[in-house]
Amino acid sequence: MKICFTGDLFVGGDLQETTLTNIVDIDLYNKSEFRISNLEHPISDNSFIENKSTLFAKSKSLSAIRDLKLNAVCLANNHIHDKGDNGILSTINHLKNNNIGSFGAGNSILDAEKPYFICSDLAVLGYCDFDKKYLNQVKVATLNSPGVNPLRLEKILSDLESLKDNQEAVIYLHWGQEHVYFPPHEDIKLVKKLLDHKKVALVIGAHAHRVQGIISHNGKYAYMCLGNFLFPNFYISHPTQINYPSKNTTTKYSTRLYHQVHKLTYKKWKWINRLSLILQYDTVSKKIIHKVVYQRDNQPKITEPKLIQKLYITFIVKILSLIYRLPFFLYKIFQISNSFLSKIYHNIYVSLFYINQRGFKNFFKKFFEIILLNIKKVNK
Repeated sequence: MKICFTGDLFVGGDLQETTLTNIVDIDLYNKSEFRISNLEHPISDNSFIENKSTLFAKSKSLSAIRDLKLNAVCLANNHIHDKGDNGILSTINHLKNNNIGSFGAGNSILDAEKPYFICSDLAVLGYCDFDKKYLNQVKVATLNSPGVNPLRLEKILSDLESLKDNQEAVIYLHWGQEHVYFPPHEDIKLVKKLLDHKKVALVIGAHAHRVQGIISHNGKYAYMCLGNFLFPNFYISHPTQINYPSKNTTTKYSTRLYHQVHKLTYKKWKWINRLSLILQYDTVSKKIIHKVVYQRDNQPKITEPKLIQKLYITFIVKILSLIYRLPFFLYKIFQISNSFLSKIYHNIYVSLFYINQRGFKNFFKKFFEIILLNIKKVNK
């Protein structure tokens, strides 16, 4: 069997208002016999929204999932709880009613940790990291409450032990820092331990919203992040909550980053965030093929990338994969530098955006309020 795995999937935003069909124009995807993606949000029609940065789609978005011909989705991510406990349950029920499997989140930890079997000897397990500076506000499942399957090495090893000796698993991990090329070094060490396990066939990462490198170890592979597979443009309202305005609503504000806004803003991804990898895994030969795909800027459609885009991602993946092999102290130089420069770029971009949206007076008033607040914290 040939199985296609993709990165982050969002079926809300502009996709809910389009009449597009055949959203993915990629042979490797369409000719696969089974397709799995990371569904980055709940599907729910209830009015409750968590007080955090949110993503969600309404039940009419299920038509897009059907058009994508998805067989199963991973729900282990930091947005699946954006509609509360009921949002998790309604998502699972909506998927089940449409014959789409799910894994990585559930009504309890017993449900969230259940392997989803693609075939008799291959399962998929999903996990989401939590309690990290760069990945928090994650609802972890317990014996009595819904949530995600927590990403901890001992938890993964325990779940793998529940499989039979002749069974293997593909591990989906939602982890790492957003918008950087270099995952935490502890994630590299963790993934090598997983690839050493006889029951692990492949490791797939998500959350960074860009393609990262590949780790080859013990004759197996870990794709640290596949990037955004399909993530349509959408509206954000204050502070960082997705908004579904009426069709006649317009706004003069748009952004290419994800940050707090003060007025209705149209969110579009940068070109680097619209390039991703998809994988095809052959269960017989164990061969893996990966392919660069591209999401159009003004249309939620996946197509072949331009040659220069394909060459760029191919080059970046090869370079990153080599850097991931470096000793800890050398790797940290790349990781810290990338994280620092990413923050500088983000802060400059957002500052200019705020000046445009709020004006100089309000921007500098807020700027000095933050400085005074930090001074008070230091003095304490």
